[in-house]
Amino acid sequence: MDLQIGTNVVFAGVGVVRVEVPPPALEVADLDGDKFEVDAEDYDLLRPIVSEEEATRLFERLLLAPESFSQERESKRSVHYLDVYDSGTPDEQVDALRAILHDQRNEAAETQNQKRFEELVFNELAVALGVTFGTIRSRLAKRMGGSPAPADLLVDRSAELPSDADIPSVPAMQTLGAIWVDAEIGAGAEGVERTATAASGVWFAYGCTQLDGADDDMLVAVHAEHGLRRWLDGDADLGNAGGPVPVEGATLCVADVAAASDARFTHRMATLGGDGVFDGRAVRLHLGGDGSCQVQHHVVDGRAVGVVVRA
Repeated sequence: MDLQIGTNVVFAGVGVVRVEVPPPALEVADLDGDKFEVDAEDYDLLRPIVSEEEATRLFERLLLAPESFSQERESKRSVHYLDVYDSGTPDEQVDALRAILHDQRNEAAETQNQKRFEELVFNELAVALGVTFGTIRSRLAKRMGGSPAPADLLVDRSAELPSDADIPSVPAMQTLGAIWVDAEIGAGAEGVERTATAASGVWFAYGCTQLDGADDDMLVAVHAEHGLRRWLDGDADLGNAGGPVPVEGATLCVADVAAASDARFTHRMATLGGDGVFDGRAVRLHLGGDGSCQVQHHVVDGRAVGVVVRA
């Protein structure tokens, strides 16, 4: 199996990973960017991504009305799900997710496994078919007669986002990255609790915390064309967007509202380690403790071009 840098493979119990450092010092990163080493004795837990043809077949298999995954009691089903997640074949993993998606029992064995099996199966199908995770979910929802989640319908703008090295620096603030906002921007703690109609396009995000010696914990997002110059020139007339927002997860965030309307998106963002951009649609800043924050908007011609979240 090819384990050169950049190769995508499936790692048992984790899902799709990308090879960062080839053997013998094998290092991989999951699709959220978290890196970890793989010991030589665990190399047999790696397998190639399924082919495009196989991925198409597996996607169609998801649509079949399944037999029940198991008639065993809930605790035994949970163990069975775990075994399939860790060591099942792609067909077995698809069948497990298929059972969960069609299951009417709504018990914890199924509800607690749905997200992890979606991550496992949808990510592999997406990589194999050269599309996004959201595209797979959207196609499946349409074929099953449902409505796609708003985040799944967003255009992938990753190619239009500049790297951190291409983002203008702001004195005394850390560059966190760039996000894309379609029509509405939101800010808050773990999720978006204050929203505003926004100038669409690329937004730059910066942060500073008391952990790094700053006077305040602050996350700033400014529109690349309309907001950055005003912010640097001190011409940002910030209006308070409402009362204080509780900070219980020790983080601040700014996000595209359409993306953050998806519970899966916000859940994955909340578990992101450290500071920075998530999925090109949100940025978060980790703080040293809880408390509350204030959200302020800088609005030009009825659209926000700057957002400040200050704890």
